[in-house]
Amino acid sequence: VAQKLGADSIPPFYFNFIRFTIGALALLPVALIFEKEKKDLKKLTRTIRAAALCAGFLFVAASLQQTGIAMTNAGKGAFITAFYSVLVPIFYFILFRRKTGINIWIGAILAITGIFLLSINSDYSIGTGDIVLLAGSVFWAGHIIAIDKLIHNISPIKFAMFQALFCGIYNMFFAVFTETVTFSDIYSAGLELLYCGICSSGIAYTCQILGQKDADPTIAPIILSTESLF
Repeated sequence: VAQKLGADSIPPFYFNFIRFTIGALALLPVALIFEKEKKDLKKLTRTIRAAALCAGFLFVAASLQQTGIAMTNAGKGAFITAFYSVLVPIFYFILFRRKTGINIWIGAILAITGIFLLSINSDYSIGTGDIVLLAGSVFWAGHIIAIDKLIHNISPIKFAMFQALFCGIYNMFFAVFTETVTFSDIYSAGLELLYCGICSSGIAYTCQILGQKDADPTIAPIILSTESLF
């Protein structure tokens, strides 16, 4: 909802640049308080490298989501984005030969059918925003898988902080060359930026990372997809 409201004032790359930068700054004191580790350059290097890679998936996914949600409503955007809950187990089966039960395939068919019914318009066409959001769900799935593969032997809160920082930097490069924004635009979307920065980019992604350390990677996206309910 905050992303949809923010999209009325700020273009996608600038919106994500500001929100993820806020998220990184919000996590800095948390990392310093809760991860008072001895100096371990190897672990810090692993953490930064993993964060930079996962931030790439997050950058593309969040950019497509922010672009697509500006073309449709927040609820529809959340439901289409949640298609990653089906893609994750499918990708695990294709890439890692992880066995996938019949329930997953039944769920995939039902999900595809549901997305079609949700997305189709009165003239039986599908909007551009729906396609953009659906493309983004592929990268959300990649983001979840990348976290699952890289989360071990790193500092999770520092990882969340650096991921937000790198994602902000990636968005900044595209924003500077492709978009324009004014201070009044930023001010008008101030509440939405603070919510998406502190609560979403800071708290929610950190909870996801901490949770994925122990959760089954094919179950995690199903739990995460309940955001569409709220």
